[in-house]
Amino acid sequence: MAPVHVPAMVTETLQYLDPQPGKTILDMTLGSGGHSLCLLERGARVIGIDRDPDAIERAREALLRYADRVVLVHARLSDAREVLERLGVVQGVSAAFRLLGGARFTSVWPLRAMRKFTLP
Repeated sequence: MAPVHVPAMVTETLQYLDPQPGKTILDMTLGSGGHSLCLLERGARVIGIDRDPDAIERAREALLRYADRVVLVHARLSDAREVLERLGVVQGVSAAFRLLGGARFTSVWPLRAMRKFTLP
């Protein structure tokens, strides 16, 4: 099994997203799956997207034990809404987040109504 990248700002991310059984969270910058692993360990369902196919494969290996609660999609951040529509979960996503690599900045969106959700 490939080592999982140690994610930044885990405490803050978990505090804002409050992962738990019954919640579906969109990880818009999946990377190696470090944040998604933390969310899955707390019972949430995760939809992870990344434009890097190698990152998707690393995450798939790292998150294998949660295969029943994780969907990984090779896509661009700007295609997130289309991905959710294709999966039929637009209204079922509880929150979305992205981590901007070197900046170590996390954007977290609790989704009250998906129809109001727009991506940069």
